[in-house]
Amino acid sequence: MKKPWYNLPHNHYNSKKAVIIGAGLAGTALAYSLGNKGWDVTIIERANEVGQGASGNQTGLIMPLITGKNDILGQIYLKGFLFTLKQIEKFSGIDWQQCGIIELRKDKVKKSLEDIVIPKDLVKKINKQEASEISGVKLKTSGLFFPTAGMISPKKLCDTYKNESGCNVIYNKNILKVVRDNDVWQIFDEKEKISESEVVVIANAADATSFKQCGSLPIESIRGQLTFLPKRLNLKTVLCYDGYITPQINGYHCVGATFSRDNDPNIRNEDHLENVKNLNKQIDIEAFECDTLKGRVAFRAATPDRRAIVGQVPDYNAFQTDYADLHHGRNNYPDGKYLKGLYISAGHGSRGLTSCPISAELLACMINNEPLPLSKKEVDALSPARFLI
Repeated sequence: MKKPWYNLPHNHYNSKKAVIIGAGLAGTALAYSLGNKGWDVTIIERANEVGQGASGNQTGLIMPLITGKNDILGQIYLKGFLFTLKQIEKFSGIDWQQCGIIELRKDKVKKSLEDIVIPKDLVKKINKQEASEISGVKLKTSGLFFPTAGMISPKKLCDTYKNESGCNVIYNKNILKVVRDNDVWQIFDEKEKISESEVVVIANAADATSFKQCGSLPIESIRGQLTFLPKRLNLKTVLCYDGYITPQINGYHCVGATFSRDNDPNIRNEDHLENVKNLNKQIDIEAFECDTLKGRVAFRAATPDRRAIVGQVPDYNAFQTDYADLHHGRNNYPDGKYLKGLYISAGHGSRGLTSCPISAELLACMINNEPLPLSKKEVDALSPARFLI
């Protein structure tokens, strides 16, 4: 069946100026991609510096997603992984640690390398002894080793994107609405109009749904708590299980992260305990008092199908009208109607370091009417219109 609702209009803009709402990984990566294409970019951020949400975690992982070969999400993340690696090679002083990652979850490890989306030059099976030797700690199980994967500071990457793009950032402005006025979008906080532009990109994680145009999107805020465990392991690689632990960073291992749907911003001892219990299933570590530990709470933006939401924002009312009888299976439907100049990049969950850079390039090419870095099927899989359909 044809899917005309995913057919995007060919847009032309009078100037190469864009406003991005949100200065996390999604927003700053897009500023960088647009800047490389000659666009003048302004980012509006409610905090007083970039990377203050989930992008402000001490470290984050860059690795592909282990899925079957035909899984569209795995294909997107594989391209995203390779794209991120290639991009950060251009940056000096970024503190990228290509230390490798060992996956220990049994459901992942038992998969045949012939059946997963990741090519054999990027992953290999290792037994328990090999896993222990590579990681530097005694492990209880075999694993999958990703030698080119690693960890990086999301905050430092946001700063790099901002600096390299040459964009202007307006801080301490909490944008509440965007309103179409003739050919431009006007952007308002609680007091006044802050800016206006033909092209606006919403990139402020779960807060994207506060805008009327994106209110129907099922973006959920997921609380995650990291535990900063004082260095007590000579760990050389990242370990992934029902959580993860990193090699030491400034005297600590980052361990985490929890997954809950409450909005408590405070550090909780029971969450530290959960992180350590999950770690103890893989490594025997000394006991300690949870109330002496430090950590960080951040909120990820997630979607029901675990895919990011990237693309031009659909016209909700037009979709409701044009495809009201879609369940009858009629074939002669019109192309989808989209809001000219309004785009979104959100819902990247806990894998933003892998998905945000390629999503930024996708949007920049889309806005600039250039060939896209993903296939049509992959672009459709990220489309915000998928939830309306």
